[in-house]
Formats: sequence, structure tokens, C-alpha cells
Amino acid sequence: MALQPPTAQHLRRLAGAHHFELSVLNRVSVLAMPSTPMTAHRYNPNQSVRERIDHGWNMLANTAPFNMTGHPSISVPCGKSYDLPIGMMLTGAHFKDGTLLRVAHAFEQQMSWDKR
Repeated sequence: MALQPPTAQHLRRLAGAHHFELSVLNRVSVLAMPSTPMTAHRYNPNQSVRERIDHGWNMLANTAPFNMTGHPSISVPCGKSYDLPIGMMLTGAHFKDGTLLRVAHAFEQQMSWDKR
């Protein structure tokens, strides 16, 4: 019987345990980072469907690792750039959803993001 290559589910478990849980999230309760690697795109009705899809895929770089590992994450508005919203993504350890939601709520209560 030949040895089978690892499946995506096997790699998902390895990535989650090794990369995030054991390194960053053991030292902090919540990780904060930009929700997207660039500012929001303005709506352009003249864009083709292909261009819209490309823009959408370009914005996944910061969220994709946590989608893969299953870490709870939430994006909250934190400011504006050229009148377009900026999101801050908060990520927590597995099964620490409550902590994550409390931090997001506290941030929203203290910030007037739409005035920034």
C-alpha cells in the first residue's frame, strides 16, 4: 500500500497548531491586524465580472490563514481612508470566542471610527 500525501484537512490541523496556537496566541489574548492588506476598493460599475472577482481575491490574504486554521476572528470598523472604511481584524485562540467578542465590543464602545 502506497503512502498517501497529506490531505488539506491534515495540513489545516498542522498549520493551526504549529503556526498560530504555539507561537503568537499563547502570548496574547487577541491578535489585531488589518482585515485586508489594502484599502477598500471604490465601486466601479464599469468593471468586468473578472475584475471584481480579482479584486475580491486580492483582499483575502489576511483572513485566509484563519479561515484555514479555524481560529475565531471578527472584523470591526476602526477608521476611514479617503471616505472608505478600514477594518481591524481581531483573532483569538480556539474556543476563546467570548474573549474575542468582549474585546471587539469594548473597542467599538470606545472608538468613534467614523470620525477618524
